[in-house]
Amino acid sequence: MPSVRVEDSAVRLEICSLGTTVAGFDTRRPCPADLTSGVPPRTTSDPIAAAFGQAVRSAREARGETLETVAGRVPKLDPSYLAGIERGAHAATIPSAARIASALGMTLSELVRQLDAPSEPREGAS
Repeated sequence: MPSVRVEDSAVRLEICSLGTTVAGFDTRRPCPADLTSGVPPRTTSDPIAAAFGQAVRSAREARGETLETVAGRVPKLDPSYLAGIERGAHAATIPSAARIASALGMTLSELVRQLDAPSEPREGAS
C-alpha cells in the first residue's frame, strides 16, 4: 500500500492510501497507529458458520479426503483457511462456499441441505 508523509508546521500526517478527490471529498485516510494489529480472531464461532463448517467436514470425511486435497481443487484456498471454515472460525462467502461444494463433488444446495440453522428472531416478526 503506498504511503505518503505530509508535513506542515502544525500537522504531521502519514497517509496510507493516496486516494482521490471526488465531488470535493478527499478519500485519503491516515494510517492506524499500530500497523501490525489486524482484525482480532473470533472468540466464538457463529452458529451458522459452525454448522456450515461441520457440513463441509462431514462431506470431506465421507469422501476420505484431506484438507489439502479439497483445498487444492479450490483456487486460492489455503488448507489452513479451509480448516478454519470447518471449525467455524471463518465464515465462507457464498462464492467460496459454492467452490468448496464443487470441490466436494456436490452443489451448494446439496451441501447445505442438511444444515439445521438455529432459529434466530427476525426483526418485525412476532
